[in-house]
Amino acid sequence: MSGLPLLAGFKSPSEAAQRCFRAVLGAVAEPGLAQTLERPLEAPEGCAWGTASLGLALLDSSTTFHVHGLAGLSGYLRFHTGAIEREAGACQWAFVQASSADLLGLAQSLSVGTLEYPEHSATLVIQLETPPKGPLGLQLRGPGIRDWRGLPDLGLSPPFWVWRQAARERYPLGIDLLFVHADQVWAIPRSTELTLEAPCTSR
Repeated sequence: MSGLPLLAGFKSPSEAAQRCFRAVLGAVAEPGLAQTLERPLEAPEGCAWGTASLGLALLDSSTTFHVHGLAGLSGYLRFHTGAIEREAGACQWAFVQASSADLLGLAQSLSVGTLEYPEHSATLVIQLETPPKGPLGLQLRGPGIRDWRGLPDLGLSPPFWVWRQAARERYPLGIDLLFVHADQVWAIPRSTELTLEAPCTSR
């Protein structure tokens, strides 16, 4: 690790983190719609700008995280945020690539909270390989959505969406999902329902 170059984070950490946090709040408030994140000065090789931005903005010395398959991100986040790296089942934030063969297993291993403390659950940040295309044929329903909203194709396999659809039945338990491509972020909170039947028109 000592031989790796030290990469810069945000130019103005406090202001940039606040803007990123507001973008995440906007994404959570309107599931399935993209928000733009503040870019850091540098990001680890293989990491999207948005992946690095989310880590810089949402982690601090009181939070725990897990990184799967994104080389360089662990050290970057430890240095800039002081966050503590943990195994998947014990983390508050997890980061993974959409192409990972272990994506579904990782999602299933994360904490979903408890009935007494549903907020003690994890958030999974999934870095997309390609920009979203659409439509996928899934509908989103729930808080922040009037009637329904079509979900674009994020490049994830059908078993992942089958798992996510079934996981909603345990609400308020569950994990929140953030999807990143370049400097864009989309959210599917645990409160959002997914249905397979899409209407003829999109919203």
